[in-house]
Amino acid sequence: MSSFSRIAWPAWNTYQQPLRQGQTPPPSIILGRRKARATPLGAHLRQITTLHQSRGRGHSSGDLPSRVGMLDFRTLQIEPQYLGSSSAFAFSRIISLPLNRNLPPSAATTGPALGDQPGLTGTPCPLPDYDTAISLSNAYFKNIHPQYPFLHEPTFRTWEAKVYGASPESVHTELFGLSLFFLNMVYAVAALLKNNTDAFAEQLYTSAQLHSDALANDSLESIQAILLCAMYSLRSLTGPSLWELSGLALRKCIGLGYHRSAKRHAPPANMLRHELRKRVFWVAQGLDCTMALRLGRPLGIPLLEIDAELPADVNDSCISEMGITAETGASGEPGQVGKSTITHANHVFRLRIIQARICTSLFSDTARLSVHDTAYQTRIQQLRADLDQWHATASPSTKPLAVDDLTMFNSTEWYDMNYSYTILLLYRNQLEAYEPSSDQIFAECIRASRSVCQGYRRLYIGTYRRYTWGTLSCLFLAGLVYLHCLWTVPSPWDLVALDDFSKTCTECTMVLVAISEGWRGAAPYRDTFEVLASRTMSMMINRDRSLPLQEFPPPSSSTNLRGEGEEGGWSGRSGGLEQLAEGCYRGRDFGWPRWFLWRVY
Repeated sequence: MSSFSRIAWPAWNTYQQPLRQGQTPPPSIILGRRKARATPLGAHLRQITTLHQSRGRGHSSGDLPSRVGMLDFRTLQIEPQYLGSSSAFAFSRIISLPLNRNLPPSAATTGPALGDQPGLTGTPCPLPDYDTAISLSNAYFKNIHPQYPFLHEPTFRTWEAKVYGASPESVHTELFGLSLFFLNMVYAVAALLKNNTDAFAEQLYTSAQLHSDALANDSLESIQAILLCAMYSLRSLTGPSLWELSGLALRKCIGLGYHRSAKRHAPPANMLRHELRKRVFWVAQGLDCTMALRLGRPLGIPLLEIDAELPADVNDSCISEMGITAETGASGEPGQVGKSTITHANHVFRLRIIQARICTSLFSDTARLSVHDTAYQTRIQQLRADLDQWHATASPSTKPLAVDDLTMFNSTEWYDMNYSYTILLLYRNQLEAYEPSSDQIFAECIRASRSVCQGYRRLYIGTYRRYTWGTLSCLFLAGLVYLHCLWTVPSPWDLVALDDFSKTCTECTMVLVAISEGWRGAAPYRDTFEVLASRTMSMMINRDRSLPLQEFPPPSSSTNLRGEGEEGGWSGRSGGLEQLAEGCYRGRDFGWPRWFLWRVY
């Protein structure tokens, strides 16, 4: 077996089923914050079990952090796992008192949940017929390539034509190993974009692994192969760890010097490979930055070590081994392209650079300052100015989403949602407690989280687009930020109209309900948000946080978020959200979902 095979596909079954009473609890989580210390998740779970047994109802200060921590990593590791200050786990610690008590448990349901599969179960299959293959590759280059342009479409089309033009008996690994790997992987990723093709995608993915020996060496092609595996993991219920894959791809790029400026070297003899080196590096860096922020871990490479140029903003068809063909763009000047296959991706790369700066300057434990420090506020102001400039200069190729678009990449909606999500990252450290001087910050975060919630509803409800693990992660956390801000500010009804609040929570819940219909493990997050949103509605209606708490039945997907006729039953309690979930689902056993981001770890 090649070294590539050993590294790129880690053990498929290295994750746990939901913890049951009497089983060994998961390993520790080390929370990376100032004065960081180990936070044993297993101890939280044992404490919850003990309290439940002794009281018949109980809660733990680790309840919400433990639950939300499962959004960030998969378990069953021998060593303690590190989740740093930008992770969802760390943010849940900020709001652990508001949201930590007696949250909805995992319902006992049948059928596999995302992450509950025993591993990759597909069997190899022949390549699809030519018409199906063209349909799949067209879907890939239309929907995936604009965001992650690490392949060269004309080169892929050449491989495709050679394989399908050859006689079936001559198509074998010795002659077509490289082509067969890339064809199977591109078709597998594209199959995941469409409904009811997961089993076919898994078979194609398994078939690709049969040809991975052709990619054993450190080369441009091996990095492209790793990134294709990452594309599969982004959308599949099975697949390698995104954290490991992005890091592996980035380290291979660094080892080959792709992070350095081409000006350090002689003019390239092969312009096509020169451009692809820049593309694979910036795609790998962007994935690494996303995973680092998700898990609160260091970047794979500091920005100070990078001086590689962004890829040339030209269409794939304009690049060959001999050079780049001049092309007249929107400005009418040669080389100034208004819209190309790389225009959107370059703007994404610029956003990842801003997010990498946020990761380093705001969340790094070695660089963190008090939020009141002048230097900290200066960082915030500069980052916000750069983010606003990025949003104002959105790609000229940006367009509204079409009904048949299978992803939201290269759309105005994508830019708006990522702008809002980055605002939440920018101000998150300042949401721990309310101060009169932070009115504007809380208002900004309410608007940003509302934009994310409403944006996802427009993107997914009533369309053919498939949900990803990132959908649930971003949506659920945006919903938590929205509710946390409303419970933290003194007069939320002055910031948010009741109808607007109801609309935002309804749209967030609609997407969570839709996700949970296909992914059983999403149900606890749907139920948790429904409970908290309904009680927040009562607080908004009554303008009072001191109403007595009453018990109520578990919510369903049809929870009345407008609170009609339920104001008393869904009332809040003094102390804000720290006791908001008190009394929910008393006397019921706790299950611990750990499903959809197991591949991130």
